[in-house]
Amino acid sequence: ALARPAPATAGQPRHAPPPAARTTDRLSQFLGLGRRYTAVIASDRIYIAFLIGAPLALAGIVRLLNPRYGLMDGPGGNPGANSLLLILTLGSCFTGALNAIREIVKEIPIFFRERAAGLSAGSYLASKLFVLGVISAVQSVLLVVVGLAGIRMPAHGAVGGHPMLELTAAMALVSIASMALGLLISASVNSSEKTFPLLFLSVMVQVIMTGGAVRVDRTGIEQVAWFFPARWGFGAAASTTNLSAIIVPPGTPVTNPDPVWAHDARAWLVNMALQVALFAGFSLLTWWRLIRVSPGRRR
Repeated sequence: ALARPAPATAGQPRHAPPPAARTTDRLSQFLGLGRRYTAVIASDRIYIAFLIGAPLALAGIVRLLNPRYGLMDGPGGNPGANSLLLILTLGSCFTGALNAIREIVKEIPIFFRERAAGLSAGSYLASKLFVLGVISAVQSVLLVVVGLAGIRMPAHGAVGGHPMLELTAAMALVSIASMALGLLISASVNSSEKTFPLLFLSVMVQVIMTGGAVRVDRTGIEQVAWFFPARWGFGAAASTTNLSAIIVPPGTPVTNPDPVWAHDARAWLVNMALQVALFAGFSLLTWWRLIRVSPGRRR
C-alpha cells in the first residue's frame, strides 16, 4: 500500500500556493481587463467612427496619388511607387501610435489603485497590447485594401505569394510595432499634454528612417534607423514590389541599392522578424516602466 503523507503540524510552515494558481490569476486579470477595455471602446460610437474613418481617410490620400503604373515598372521608371509606399507606411505608423499614445498616462491613477490591490502589471499591459494590436491591424488592412484596390501590382511578391497579402502583413506589423512604441511613450510621460507633440515627432522621425525619403544605409544613421519599425516595414514593402528596380527606367543598372529592399524571401522575412523584435522590445520596456512607477516604487 502507498504510504500516506504525514499530516502537517502546527509548527510546520505552510507551503506557498503553487505557481499554477498565480498563472491562472494573471490570466483571469488579462481576460477581465480585455473585456472591460473592449466594452469601453465599443460604448463610444464617436471613437469607433474615428477608428474606422482615420484609415479610410488615409486610404483616400493613397488613391489620390495613384501613380500611372501603380506598383509596377514603367517605360521611364516609376518613382511614384516610392511615394505610394511612403504614404502607406506613414499611415500605418500614425494610426498605430495614435491608438496608444494616451492609453497609459490617462489611466495612471486607476492603475496605481488597482496595482495596490494586486493587479499584475503584465496582465494590464497584455490587455492593452492585445486589444490595441487587433485594432491597429484591422486599420492597416483597411488602409492597404482600400488604398490599393484596383492599382496595378507585380505578378508576385518577394516570397512568391500575392503582393497584396505581403503588403498588408508588412503594414499591419508596422502599425502594431508603432502601437507598442506609443504605449512606451505613454508610460514614460507624466501628463497627457506631452503625448501629442511626441506622437508627431516619433512619426516624422520614423518616416525619415524608412530610407524612402532619404538614404539611411550609412554608418551612424543606419544604426539609429534599426530601432524604428518603419525602417523594416517600408523595407518589407519595397522588397515585395522590387522597388529598387521599378523606380528607375528598365535596363538601368541599380547603383548602390538599399540591401533592406532586396526582392527575395530572405530580405522580406528578416524585415518582418525585426518588426516583431521591436514590438517585443518596446513591450518589455513598457512593462519595466510600469513596474518602476508602481506604488511603493515611485521616486
